[in-house]
Amino acid sequence: MVGRSFLVGSRPPPNDSVWARAEDEGFEVEVLDRNAANKEKRVDSSLLTVLLEDSYEYMDAGRGDLAVLVAGDGDFQPALASLHRRGLRMRVLSWRHACSRDLREGADEFYVLDPFFDWLTLASPTPPAPRPEQSQRRGPER
Repeated sequence: MVGRSFLVGSRPPPNDSVWARAEDEGFEVEVLDRNAANKEKRVDSSLLTVLLEDSYEYMDAGRGDLAVLVAGDGDFQPALASLHRRGLRMRVLSWRHACSRDLREGADEFYVLDPFFDWLTLASPTPPAPRPEQSQRRGPER
């Protein structure tokens, strides 16, 4: 069961259909403007804020709740460590070339998005079967 789906990113071009599709699929979407140099700003910090707030408000380690992060930036690793200290689990999905080693190795489960490219871009109607690339973490010591 999915508790909440949240997508945050920089304002896409007018002809982009990803954001509308995400909303149609039930995601809450936050679109942020780029700065004057057309650089992405506040996306990671907005996503981290939602992740940590939701972990306190909705998640329960006793139920085995799991946060899913689709990102690869190593800046997310401290939040992942915070969730682990509270007994919460974390699944990370990312492109193979874009995921930091710390984030990949610190996740309870890590899935590579590369095999899903055709499905995500609507080139294929059927997604491949998901398989974790690694699941080496045993969870926090209690």
